Amino acid sequence: MPGRVKDGEGVTSFERLFVTEYLKDQNGLQSLKRLGRKGTNRALTVTASRLLTRASVKSLLARELQKAMSKAEEETTVNIKYVIDTLRDVAEKCTGKKPIMKYDFVRGVQLEEVHEFDSQGANRAAELLGKHLNAFTEKIERITEKVKDEENDLGQVDEVTLKKLAEGR
Repeated sequence: MPGRVKDGEGVTSFERLFVTEYLKDQNGLQSLKRLGRKGTNRALTVTASRLLTRASVKSLLARELQKAMSKAEEETTVNIKYVIDTLRDVAEKCTGKKPIMKYDFVRGVQLEEVHEFDSQGANRAAELLGKHLNAFTEKIERITEKVKDEENDLGQVDEVTLKKLAEGR
């Protein structure tokens, strides 16, 4: 359309503003109203629909949605390092290697640092760390993997090999 200046991405400044408003609530009618467009709800809905079907707007909307999702993911994601560090800290506190702070919440003061042993907490933290490292795989899974490695050309394993695998040799 003549008179509409498009940027390097082939999007007009109005389309860019529309996408910015649309991302707030994904309501085309309300987006146009916030941008100051006048008209009946029906006319504005038709305009929003036409805007949303343009390839340039679809492309921009997809890029902006991806950016927003990535930003939200970065802000809310708990990464594996954090989980492992927390489990390690819990394990150290539960085994008494690190002190636990005792507080008087009524007065709001720290009473003392104590080294206590909590076997359940220590075991659970160790178990979760072990699961992360795949340290507790079942013997059957290990035997199955060895059997697959030791299969002969016929696709079968002889009795001697099975006995060795079962005995852990």
